[in-house]
Amino acid sequence: MRTTIDRTLVNLLALEAEEALQAVAANHGLTLTKAGGRFSDTTFTPKFTFTLTTESGEPADFASHAKLIGLPPDCWGQTFTGARGTQYTITGIKLSRPKYPVSGTGPKGGSYKFTTDNVLKGLDMSGGAK
Repeated sequence: MRTTIDRTLVNLLALEAEEALQAVAANHGLTLTKAGGRFSDTTFTPKFTFTLTTESGEPADFASHAKLIGLPPDCWGQTFTGARGTQYTITGIKLSRPKYPVSGTGPKGGSYKFTTDNVLKGLDMSGGAK
């Protein structure tokens, strides 16, 4: 019997929960995103987000959010060049982060946050801006 919840157990539980919930999301035509969570010695509260997506996998609200922050509405999934020449792919927009509203993934799969200006400059460098 366990006496405490540690980070190793949290990572294992989060992975298993995500795998189980992926099937639920797919069954309902949604996309599942792991959104962190909290834990203490005695509790673990995972957070997952179910999102309605288009046929391409783009979040349904992406185009309208992109327009609100000054990005092209069709830039979801586009690659842009970061400040040090690294290529990133645009994966989402969170309006709750006004300074860094754009989410992206790097070449090794890591998640990153970007300012709108950095993404616009990077799209210009990549030839991705339309």
